[in-house]
Amino acid sequence: MPALCERRDLLSENILQQDNWLGGLAPAGYKKIDIDSTKMYCVRWLGDCGATVPIYRYFIYVGTNGWSHTYSLDTEVDYAGYTRELFPICYGWPAPSTTTAANEGIAADKLVTLSTYVNSFTGANRDHWTTIWTPSINESAFDGYTWLKDVTRVASSLSASTDTLQCNSLVKVIQMYDYQVGWDGTEKSPGLFSRFDHKVILESQMNGKEANLPFENYTATGEYFYCVLSQGSCGATVALKKWFNGFEIDTIYTVTDDDDPLFVRNDGVLCYTWPLDSSSASGCVAATSVTNGQISYSQSSTSGRYTQGTTATLTCTSGYTLSGTASLTCVGSSWSPTTFGSCAAQVCPALTTNSFGTITYSQTTNSIGTTAVLTCTDPTNYQVLGT
Repeated sequence: MPALCERRDLLSENILQQDNWLGGLAPAGYKKIDIDSTKMYCVRWLGDCGATVPIYRYFIYVGTNGWSHTYSLDTEVDYAGYTRELFPICYGWPAPSTTTAANEGIAADKLVTLSTYVNSFTGANRDHWTTIWTPSINESAFDGYTWLKDVTRVASSLSASTDTLQCNSLVKVIQMYDYQVGWDGTEKSPGLFSRFDHKVILESQMNGKEANLPFENYTATGEYFYCVLSQGSCGATVALKKWFNGFEIDTIYTVTDDDDPLFVRNDGVLCYTWPLDSSSASGCVAATSVTNGQISYSQSSTSGRYTQGTTATLTCTSGYTLSGTASLTCVGSSWSPTTFGSCAAQVCPALTTNSFGTITYSQTTNSIGTTAVLTCTDPTNYQVLGT
């Protein structure tokens, strides 16, 4: 807030500012409001902790009244007369979705492994290539590269209209390559001012955030794949993080559980992907069995997992009655509701007779199959009439 104001919480003179950046230094003419009720939290890097919404600040000079500010969560918004600051203040989280489509997910056969290969050069020619291609697809492109590790799983194509599982939030990622052999150089023997660097970028950023800077010459290789921008969407839970090593002019990628590399620029989370060990990107394991009941599924499974939208139905065996939930639906990777009801034995009420008869039962619980026998207490003077 402006230094001349002690407290004007609701006026336009207040601005949002990172408190843990540069020691919490306030911009010129402003002072910090150290009140717990005014504190909010966000993250500095795109994608950290699932934060994907940029918080942009805009400013305009209004003469003797100083500066006026406004904000937006949309990179495409323009306010008349205002200038948007180059970088977001920080990143926040999208509003939670209130509904999830029963068939949201992605088929396992659409997932491919994203792997990293590395060349043998050093310095500006050092190149980590994170790709879904393999030497069997394009052998010549891998000349000089060796496999380093498998990173994560990504989608090779969009969902088809005939797919049981539909992922409508996929975004396209394209492979770019800055291939400069340098002055008097070759691919095998790079010359002065040479540089080799592969990077994958969101297609939507190709002419914006990822446009070539001076001395860069990134071009698309023709390789592409798909991922999602929101953690958990379509079962994608693995953050694909992007880093840039300025010493080696080398773009590298890590995932959620990897150690962060040292002495590199953090470019945040590119998107979210699927675990390497997932045979299916989404789906539910078999529902918990119920004593004296049988479970049937609307869709069959050979892998032990059931696709989203599958309905599980509980039927009690003869002589038992259902109490509680009879049907579950697979949503994401869990059943909704989470558990079935129970199958309780059917019980017949006790029979009545007059004081001259006695009823005995073959079972103490009067459950289905119990036999009741009526006998007269004085068989000399009384006899059973009827059943």
